[in-house]
Amino acid sequence: MTIYPPAPQAYQNKLALDYTHSQVAYVGYEGSVFHLSGPFAPVLGAQSGVVMQQIAHLDAPFKHLDNKGARQDGTTWYDSLYDPAEIDMIVELGGTDPASTRKVIADWFGAWDPRKLGKLCWFSPERGEWWCSVRMNKPVQDSFKADWYQSHGTAFTWSCRNDDAFWRSVDSVNQFDLNHASVITFDEGVTGGNFSLTVLGETVTLPFGSSSGDIQSGLEGLSTVGTGNVSVNPLGGSGSIFSIIFQGILGAIDLVGSFIGSFVGLLGGGGSLSTTQPGGPTASGHITLTNVGDQPAWPRYLLYGPGDFFIADGPGSQNFIEFGPLKENQVALLTTLPRLQGVIDVTPTQTPDPNQGSQTNNLITELINFVTNNNIPPLLQEFESFFGIQPPQGPFYSLLNGRFTTPVAPMLEGVGPEAVSIPCKIVGGNANSKIIASLTPMRRWPE
Repeated sequence: MTIYPPAPQAYQNKLALDYTHSQVAYVGYEGSVFHLSGPFAPVLGAQSGVVMQQIAHLDAPFKHLDNKGARQDGTTWYDSLYDPAEIDMIVELGGTDPASTRKVIADWFGAWDPRKLGKLCWFSPERGEWWCSVRMNKPVQDSFKADWYQSHGTAFTWSCRNDDAFWRSVDSVNQFDLNHASVITFDEGVTGGNFSLTVLGETVTLPFGSSSGDIQSGLEGLSTVGTGNVSVNPLGGSGSIFSIIFQGILGAIDLVGSFIGSFVGLLGGGGSLSTTQPGGPTASGHITLTNVGDQPAWPRYLLYGPGDFFIADGPGSQNFIEFGPLKENQVALLTTLPRLQGVIDVTPTQTPDPNQGSQTNNLITELINFVTNNNIPPLLQEFESFFGIQPPQGPFYSLLNGRFTTPVAPMLEGVGPEAVSIPCKIVGGNANSKIIASLTPMRRWPE
């Protein structure tokens, strides 16, 4: 892989460690990396590479959708829609001799293509890393002197296009699975004393002989648990075995290693806390996501069967969208952005249905491609499997009941990022059932 400059010098490393400079880099569609601005940008004459002298139009243009009556003062605004961002840069390309200069120019041109996407990356200490997928937008319009190789470099006006309009950053990701259940068991010889339970770093101490209600109240008193997020029930008539099930906001948290019992304070014997593991066929709780962008964000959900899945239409909503039932080991991708394909079967271990003959499938595919000129409408795509194999339940889209209409609101600049909770539930699942949610933050401007 080609990197310019190939190795930073000592003072460039120091600048990076000072953590005060923004950094701009371009990653070509074939993997080459060009540090354009910031501490790792090349010092032309001493290093080969590309230096960004100027950049414009980082934010995408937009249009207002209005409606104006014949006798109306002003106008009625409905929405604003963004066009692709056409980013213009002035970059200077150079090497340490004519041969290296020619190689830099060849590598730079080779990293761009109007048909393929590279990545323009922008890092600042305050915002972190943001990037956009860009393609070559216009041919080079500049004229050049005959001796540009002899002078070890020249400047280009370079135009690229961000089709998606916005800059993106690292996804916010969260997982929800079945409630976690643990079992406390006391030895038969215990006559008294105390035991303690620790949840996410906070501890409650209880006397031996506490009822299930006492244990539940003690755990709910911890700030890391809270009321309604744990259920304790006796499993033995002698009061020596208790089941502890975490639910609510703790239903989405893996407490293995974070729920600990200590029984050294007991008299006449000891006790044990079983390894925390998923329990019960039903789980309800929340998925927590954070949108650090300035645009509304639409979550994506990976649903792992078995079970029926219920996901609320946005933070705090009680309007649940239902999907299922999924069978054991089935995986579905649920996309909430209205303009994208809603459901895709992404089960990695699919096997063809014997009733779906390969010749028939090939014929249908050829017919669809012929009729649509190889441009399959989204409506047809919604009924397809990612691997081209129809699930045993039939079209996955038929398992979806409801429609997502509410995104996660953007971050308010004066407030900062805030986590939001999206209610969800799994019914009829087992230890393999879970929901993995992700959200891609988007901004108009990378800094």
